[in-house]
Amino acid sequence: MKIITFISGGFDSSMYLVTGKKNTLIDTGTGSYNEKTIEAIEKALDGGKLHQIVLTHEHIDHVGGVAGIAEATGADVLASEQTASILTKGDMVRSGAILFGRGLKKVADIKVIGEPDTITMGDEEFMVMDTPGHSEGSVCLYCEKIKVLISGDTIFTHGGVGRWDLPGGNLSKLSASIDRLAGLDVDGLYPGHGEPVEEEGDKHVEMGQRYLKMF
Repeated sequence: MKIITFISGGFDSSMYLVTGKKNTLIDTGTGSYNEKTIEAIEKALDGGKLHQIVLTHEHIDHVGGVAGIAEATGADVLASEQTASILTKGDMVRSGAILFGRGLKKVADIKVIGEPDTITMGDEEFMVMDTPGHSEGSVCLYCEKIKVLISGDTIFTHGGVGRWDLPGGNLSKLSASIDRLAGLDVDGLYPGHGEPVEEEGDKHVEMGQRYLKMF
């Protein structure tokens, strides 16, 4: 199993392609670079199929490209209940699309995930963790076996944390979510923005936890 990082330009989120028996794309960016993203996926999979797209939360910089990528690849879309509701309605306010002056293409068929679900990504089982605070529908994905945490915009490397002043944000919920993440054994930390780390990811989570104690 490999985790391949795609970092686009502009406001786009980072994207992660987890390869193996269940090829999985984590997040899709705004959609501004969909053509390049699809080309990169096809090159990385070398004729293999993208089986699913998993969304960490509902903000436009993470979900704007999902409709186009799903249509082009035939991949299933998985998201939290809140994120699924926003995408099926094309809700430009709760997705933050209106803040970027962008539209949001509706996605009709979404599999809802949340605690206590586990999902196969690549060759491993990941636990779905509900981690509200940055947004209502935020989830993180954790594999205890390989000590990997895919954290969306809940926590970043080097002690960064998600904003709580955007639609659906809540400081107390974010703090509680990060307290939960700080209890995990993490080597690889793969955040929604910025570079991931492959060692001592739990120390980065703890830095973010300490930072939030200041508020």
